[in-house]
Amino acid sequence: MRITWNRPRQIPANGIIAYQVYRIDPTGTSPQLIDSASDANREVFDTTAQSTIPAYYDLTSGTPTLTTTALTVPGLIPGHRYRYDIVTIYNEGVTLDTGDNGTGTGTGTGTNTNTGAVIKASAPSKTSGTATPVVPPATTSPADQATGVDLASVTFTFTTVAGANQYSVQVSADPLNATSFQEVARYQNPSGSGGQSVSLNVNVANRFAGRTLLAWRVGARNSADAVPPIGGYVFSNVQSFSPQ
Repeated sequence: MRITWNRPRQIPANGIIAYQVYRIDPTGTSPQLIDSASDANREVFDTTAQSTIPAYYDLTSGTPTLTTTALTVPGLIPGHRYRYDIVTIYNEGVTLDTGDNGTGTGTGTGTNTNTGAVIKASAPSKTSGTATPVVPPATTSPADQATGVDLASVTFTFTTVAGANQYSVQVSADPLNATSFQEVARYQNPSGSGGQSVSLNVNVANRFAGRTLLAWRVGARNSADAVPPIGGYVFSNVQSFSPQ
């Protein structure tokens, strides 16, 4: 998961110390701090791997307290739906640059001072829309490098993955070109359950007649997510097959 955000307009840029990103689990547990970022790089990545945060601001007392004891962050659970919010750690009392007080001769005396700054934490940002991490689906047939496939009746078989309710079967005659894949079938799995074998029989002869080698893949996503995965779906490995 890639989480990005805009700088809060009510806090001066030179007052921002860090952003802390929290994962909100669907089970109703307290928001989990997953990472921090600077104002110069307002993004973090949340993955299925366990990670650690070496230093962060503890907010449990109501006053941000820098903690240097590493915090262990559990990884995402595939198929769960998550939301995220951001807390800004900042200096209250920062004086903005007063500008150039020179007379046009290059002798400006602009200042940027800090007058009794106190470290504060903002209220959590507006919660993000939902996001569902899904693993790539596994494909079965046509098997990789299968030959003699009848384009008028191709059986595409794959296994569903937890959290995904929509699947797109795509075929390409030029798999090195990412934009060449065409959707030939779509499958809905409202339950979002994983581990089910799905077989779809499709006629692709009109689109790909005369081709000697084709490739296919299947993509999975949760259609209720606020933002779809990059490319629209989380895709399986690409498999090739030859028409008869």
